[in-house]
Amino acid sequence: MLGCVLFPAPLLLVPLATGNHTLVLGCLLLAEFGSALGVLILDISIGSILATVIPDHLRARVSGAYRTVNYGIRPLGALTGGALGSTIGLRATLWIAAIGGLTGILWLIGSPLPKLKTLTSEDHHPGTG
Repeated sequence: MLGCVLFPAPLLLVPLATGNHTLVLGCLLLAEFGSALGVLILDISIGSILATVIPDHLRARVSGAYRTVNYGIRPLGALTGGALGSTIGLRATLWIAAIGGLTGILWLIGSPLPKLKTLTSEDHHPGTG
């Protein structure tokens, strides 16, 4: 959960980055560092969870589907961001992107993920060890 919040939350600093160069640089540095830390936490956590809950014989297929969706949606986001930036302006588009990223946490609120402490393969694949 921490990674799901820490990845997009620092991006709120990007549209706030105005003023003198030192302030802008500080906002962008904090945004990049915080977001990078968040994505590292998120990637390690989701990799561990997926490795535990996905049966070995399906792991390649699930990984391929996950990567296709994860990387395949990015060009659509880039096109949408470019269109919005041209239409409503860059700062407004950056606000929409940052707030939109944070709303992704809403998908997790009702899920079992916030209560997850430990996970073993026996929890999801009884008898397979």
